[in-house]
Amino acid sequence: MNQADNVFTFKHFAQLGQSVLIEPVLLEEGNLLFYPQSRQIIMKEECVSDIKFEAKKGLILSGKIEPATENVKIKIINNKTKEEVISILTNSEGKYKVGPLYDD
Repeated sequence: MNQADNVFTFKHFAQLGQSVLIEPVLLEEGNLLFYPQSRQIIMKEECVSDIKFEAKKGLILSGKIEPATENVKIKIINNKTKEEVISILTNSEGKYKVGPLYDD
């Protein structure tokens, strides 16, 4: 893999007609997330190029329960779908931190 000016390249050999899932992942901890999260492509020609992803800083949510209370369940709910995205428990100091989260 090569990196120059935030452009990454890679090689993967696949059969014509084969479906390939491309999902960028950071190898070190950070708060960057990729949009879209993945891309499914079907090999229609020998060389596929110019597959683009946008990297954005993810949202970090943190806080503290007063008085400090351990094991309080904090639920992160998607405003649009009303579905639970993730839930975490506070630590012994009543603190919690979750993320990075996608902006949707």
